[in-house]
Amino acid sequence: MARAFEWRRPPPGLERHSIPVHGVERSYWMAPAPQHPAPLLLVLHGLGLNGPHMAAWTGLAARGTEAGFATMFPDAWNEMWDDVGLGRSDGIDDAAFIAALVDRLVRAFGQSQWYSSRLGQEAMICAQNECQESQS
Repeated sequence: MARAFEWRRPPPGLERHSIPVHGVERSYWMAPAPQHPAPLLLVLHGLGLNGPHMAAWTGLAARGTEAGFATMFPDAWNEMWDDVGLGRSDGIDDAAFIAALVDRLVRAFGQSQWYSSRLGQEAMICAQNECQESQS
């Protein structure tokens, strides 16, 4: 039975970071960094999970680094993303959080290329950000 929950433990080397977004401190987790420049792999978790859970469950903390990606696992606020793009009733701006992370990490890793991986409805956040970027 203990093996069933093994994926809930953060993988070795995963480091917690944070970034302020509209006055709210948001957290994200980085896998061990590859050499620079490196494309960014942004991995969004599903409802009820968090960044370390997603890293352990997918194995992307190790596999992303091995493939040469700067791999990041952001945490949703209270384990829930604004997945419909209408804004949260609590005022948390997930789209701004993801945009700020991408901006920070693209500059840090010297690469303008970034990719995303997500479960279910979390695709809406990435699609919303990609549309906003294409319009700017």
